[in-house]
Amino acid sequence: MIFASAFSLAIMMAAKGTEVIIMAKAVLVTGASSGIGKMIARELKSAGFRVYAAARRLEHMADLEKDGIVPMALDLTRDESIVAC
Repeated sequence: MIFASAFSLAIMMAAKGTEVIIMAKAVLVTGASSGIGKMIARELKSAGFRVYAAARRLEHMADLEKDGIVPMALDLTRDESIVAC
């Protein structure tokens, strides 16, 4: 969840008055079926990003799809899943 860490850093920097410019228009959030990953996917969507949410179980992301987030099946422990994505 490298992007999530960068996003958290950007939030902290902005809170301290540091100007943060994020150029990307589309993001991929891994681990988006629950917890912090799901929260970050929603926050990025509300900030205007095109969000691709990845997790092993698509059925756990049905609510994200209703919010306009694109769910993707992805198991980062399996090479064939990464290639298919």
